[in-house]
Amino acid sequence: MPGELEPTVVAPPGADAAPEATPDAGPDNAPAQPNERLFAGTFKNEEALLKGIREIRKKAGLDTADDEVIVGENGLFPTVESAERHYTEMRSLVTRMAQSKSRDDSPTIDAPEPKIRAGERTNPESIEDVVSMAGFDLKSLGDHWSEHGSLPDDFVQSLKKNDVQITLTPRMVEQYMASAHQAHRARESALKAALITESGGEENYLNIISWAREHASEPVKRLFRIAANDDDDPISATRPVFAIIKQEYEAFNATRPDDQKPAGGVITGSGTRTVQAAEPFESHHQMVTAMNESVKAHGSVANDPEFARRFAATPAHIRNGMSA
Repeated sequence: MPGELEPTVVAPPGADAAPEATPDAGPDNAPAQPNERLFAGTFKNEEALLKGIREIRKKAGLDTADDEVIVGENGLFPTVESAERHYTEMRSLVTRMAQSKSRDDSPTIDAPEPKIRAGERTNPESIEDVVSMAGFDLKSLGDHWSEHGSLPDDFVQSLKKNDVQITLTPRMVEQYMASAHQAHRARESALKAALITESGGEENYLNIISWAREHASEPVKRLFRIAANDDDDPISATRPVFAIIKQEYEAFNATRPDDQKPAGGVITGSGTRTVQAAEPFESHHQMVTAMNESVKAHGSVANDPEFARRFAATPAHIRNGMSA
């Protein structure tokens, strides 16, 4: 079973989330004058940036002591530029949290009434339409498929009862679910590959994750779960949270005797080892072709680390099949 901080962990329903981050209006956040530099594209000076970092971390549920050094040799970030990047990434993550909270709070119907009557023939335009017409939803079917490797019997019977199989058979839905499950596994593998790269190697990654399960705060764990399950770009969403975990891990190890430190060593900013950058896919078609070849060769993209690394290096718009 995956650990609490593995990318496969799903955020608990109804988990508290902060509202979307919007910098407070004020002289420090006033519109920029021509040729005036704005810190993180928002703040007029460094002091305002540091204040903004404290506020955005608070909205994300992370405590930052009033006397904690933000930027500097002994601070959270070595440079102003890295602090700006952290603010931008955290603001994006808080926005995702708000969207996740909104979805969790949406009203649900425990037993939706089928939209078609027994014997009624229909020509649905998509799998989603068929599933909805049968009184189910893709998420519940996907959860069942992931756990059992098959569709629920009552769903299959509903398709037959309503004669939907004229345009879509249970086998076709099964193939769709298998494809969706395969894509989900690919996203998991890509996220893990990206975090291994961020860690400086797999050994360091395993050390960090093992440490975090026991020592990371609950707010940080919750942020990680939400980010790892982001629908649009889990790699970008998870990066700032993993950076926080890695930072806390480094600080923890800095105070330990050498004989108690993990075998991988204490991770520095560049990591204890280098990982060669993977070549990104140049198009969605190229990615899908590689995915099919990977499945033929390995049985699953989850068993192909090279595909996972290339997937992780590929821009989100290509992974999602959209133009730039």
